[in-house]
Amino acid sequence: MISPLSSTVFLPAIPSIAKDMNVSISLINLTVTTYLIFQGITPSFIGNFSDTYGRRPAYMICCTIYLAANVGLALQNSYVALIVLRCLQSAGSSATIALGSATSADMVTRAERGKYLGYASMGVTLGPALGPVIGGLLDHYLGWRSIFWFLTIFSAALFLIIFIFLPETCRNVVGNGGITAPWWNMSLMGYLTQRKQQRVETLVQKPSRKRPNPFASLTILFEKETGLILGFSALMYGGYYMVLSTLSAQLTSRFNYTSVVVGLCYLPMGIGSICYRYTAGLVMDWNFRRHAKRHGIKIVKNQQ
Repeated sequence: MISPLSSTVFLPAIPSIAKDMNVSISLINLTVTTYLIFQGITPSFIGNFSDTYGRRPAYMICCTIYLAANVGLALQNSYVALIVLRCLQSAGSSATIALGSATSADMVTRAERGKYLGYASMGVTLGPALGPVIGGLLDHYLGWRSIFWFLTIFSAALFLIIFIFLPETCRNVVGNGGITAPWWNMSLMGYLTQRKQQRVETLVQKPSRKRPNPFASLTILFEKETGLILGFSALMYGGYYMVLSTLSAQLTSRFNYTSVVVGLCYLPMGIGSICYRYTAGLVMDWNFRRHAKRHGIKIVKNQQ
């Protein structure tokens, strides 16, 4: 949720930021472009890292970068700093999209994976639905810098929740749950619980680790089926964000809407996307069962 939220929360404030920094709206829109570029690149690096060393270290690194970028964005006073810190903010937040899907896949069997991936990806569309509304309210009543202070508080709370409660789920680290994770992969609650209990040896062999390859995921671009799907998705996503990034300036200049009203104008797109995410997960599960039945594959709910 934090990546699309950060991408859209400041859209209603684009005219205010452009006026305050004495630059054109087109230059402020360029920060949206650079944000999306890093949003596309970073998951390739962090995703492979998390497959090798675990989800928790990846989450902690991303949250730390994201938190630092938000503080910098709230305090900066130049356009160059704005665009650089937006890139850093994107690098810290965008990988969490891939990490969220990976965590869901670690915990849920294939029989129900589509439904739960749909739930997990709802945050991806909840961000664009709520972000402009929150950003519009904050910009109107407290100024555009309050948007980044809000993200700072939000990211700090998220960091604490992950640090204290989120367990390690990566199968390269904990196997099927029978392997005790290294201390740096443990949540604070898990570490304290483990220290109180006597360690019990498990029969599960710890998988061998390979060195992370940040370019491994790029190979799917050259596969016919996935390449076509990714190309189509890229065009749709690009068009979607072209509308999002230009809408606030048009509504402000042509209709003289306030930041609050501009934020509310983004709600229909977000609500429609949320409905799609929920139904898509159910359709994926149905389609998987249909193909499994056709090929004589038995699906057991509690087995991968």
